[in-house]
Amino acid sequence: MKTNAPLPINSRLRDDGQQFHYVDSCTVPLQHSDATAHDAVTAFFQSSPKWLNALFKLRNKIVGALGLKTGTADLAELRPPYRIGQKFGLFKLISLSQTEAIMGEDDRHLNFRTSFIVAAPTLVISTAVLFHNRWGRLYFFIIKPFHRMMMPIMAKKMAAFVDRLQQNT
Repeated sequence: MKTNAPLPINSRLRDDGQQFHYVDSCTVPLQHSDATAHDAVTAFFQSSPKWLNALFKLRNKIVGALGLKTGTADLAELRPPYRIGQKFGLFKLISLSQTEAIMGEDDRHLNFRTSFIVAAPTLVISTAVLFHNRWGRLYFFIIKPFHRMMMPIMAKKMAAFVDRLQQNT
């Protein structure tokens, strides 16, 4: 597994025109070549470890009190076909093709984007963050160690979930 890599050359995040302050990518192998970005979106929400869900709930309580955006995904809404602009808790679907899904949110302290590229035989998960002010930098300074720890874990779990989806179709 390759982690902390730059944005993939084929990511639409490169076309966004924004100069992100933080970028990382994690690549994991897939066993099935017919997986799609739709599968990756489903996997992102369905394969999250319980401890990560608990951390996210804690994050929402803390930042909600500070007036920042919060949200949890309603798993009942996670059925393709997905549509641009659809909200999944804190995440909004910004771009979707057969091979890449980009989700994210814009807030007053920072904008973030998460990209899932499904290009057999790999799944590439990328994160890009644009800071608006010192509060965004401070927030991400606190979040970054957790982000770096959970990225490879989520990538492995997502790849396993996508492979199971493809195996059952």
